[in-house]
Amino acid sequence: MIGQFRFSDRPSSQHVVVWMEWLDGLPAARVEAPGHVSAQLEEMNMDHVVGTMGLEFALGYGVMIAALARTRLTLAGDVSAWPAEWGRLSHSQSFRDGMIQSGLAH
Repeated sequence: MIGQFRFSDRPSSQHVVVWMEWLDGLPAARVEAPGHVSAQLEEMNMDHVVGTMGLEFALGYGVMIAALARTRLTLAGDVSAWPAEWGRLSHSQSFRDGMIQSGLAH
């Protein structure tokens, strides 16, 4: 198990989102970042990687840019692409639902 990650059918536009899918029979994903995260990457002389890549690379990249930008990471897309041996996904219908489940909403 590598960790516990949040999955949402409707991720927040303010999160770094790893969109999971299948590509040629292999788990893949693309990473989307909100504008403020892309701007922070530019300030650090880093380019935001665009396009589909292997899921393991997309997850690592998503974690890295979310950590650098101090923002949340959410997984979305085809949940069947997530390898069970990597750990459990916490499911929420929306960002607000996830906040309620985690006790962050007031």
